[in-house]
Amino acid sequence: MSPDKEVVLKNFGQASETNFSLHYVLQLFLSIEQGRTHDAYNIEEERVFALCGTPQSLPVNIRNFILWECNTIQRDNGEILNIEMPRGLTKKYDVKGSRLEGDSDDAHRLEVIQECITEVDAYFARFNEVRAVLEATNDRFKTVEERLVRAESMDGSLAGVLAGQKTVIEEMRIALTELNADLEDDVLPDLIKFQNTPESARALMVRLSEANLLIRDAIRRYNVGEG
Repeated sequence: MSPDKEVVLKNFGQASETNFSLHYVLQLFLSIEQGRTHDAYNIEEERVFALCGTPQSLPVNIRNFILWECNTIQRDNGEILNIEMPRGLTKKYDVKGSRLEGDSDDAHRLEVIQECITEVDAYFARFNEVRAVLEATNDRFKTVEERLVRAESMDGSLAGVLAGQKTVIEEMRIALTELNADLEDDVLPDLIKFQNTPESARALMVRLSEANLLIRDAIRRYNVGEG
């Protein structure tokens, strides 16, 4: 590869429509605080990492996403900052490095940066809402699964009675894994990708409740000698 191509590939994607990471979003936020809207993407790494580590000053939904990634998904700051924003964001086109650097109007630079941050925050409002629904479904799944495992360990005949519910639980495990996968990728999905996720999660919750009732009833029958 020629040196020129190496330079092009290294710089391609900086605040571009092909690669717009959370790192760039935090640089944009800091550029407003530091009066460097003309020089946003040269803000020092240590400042970006510090903001990611203590994100309290960020808009609420961006902050909550970072905290969730850190505490629940247990990603470190570097991994979080490398997460790519959804490709469908529109305002990222207005904050490409060349556009900001070539815009001599301070007020206009500030305006487009704020609009971009607002769009990202609105995206995370929906993203966090969907992930909360999935987290509740995951927790419910674990509770029902644990009850099934305990029931199976009580008696071989009870395990036979619950074979159908075990199949149902395995099917739901696969469905939940697929729903979670879209939200845990290193490239965040566009909103349309998970617009039906809450409905799918609620449907799984109904099936989990039905399975839970059947498991509990089988345990009750076993305990009173009706198995």
